[in-house]
Amino acid sequence: MVRTLVSVLGCSGEDVMTCVTARSGAVTLHRGDVAVYSFDGINMQAGDIVFFASAHEWGESAFISEWHRVPGQPGFWKFEVKDGLVRVPISNLHATATAHIGKLTATLVCPPVLNCL
Repeated sequence: MVRTLVSVLGCSGEDVMTCVTARSGAVTLHRGDVAVYSFDGINMQAGDIVFFASAHEWGESAFISEWHRVPGQPGFWKFEVKDGLVRVPISNLHATATAHIGKLTATLVCPPVLNCL
């Protein structure tokens, strides 16, 4: 995990601690879960959690597979699955979700709490 942070994301790798579970408010998340997150509290994104890590450099974060949302029908979201990682502060994680993940696309069945977004 630390090797990935240093080589792929260009982090220093100092003072890094990793784990496989984290809490964001009332939500407990695990490595491998599909997480719904937002950087602005309005636009929701999703991706599967690769690992959690914390360091003085960035705080407590989840490193999530990069998915780009594409237009879809109500009740589910479609994403293009990219080859990359997104660093998401733990506090930006809102829910876990069920998804059907293929090689190039992912279809997420929205949690009921997020159907109105």
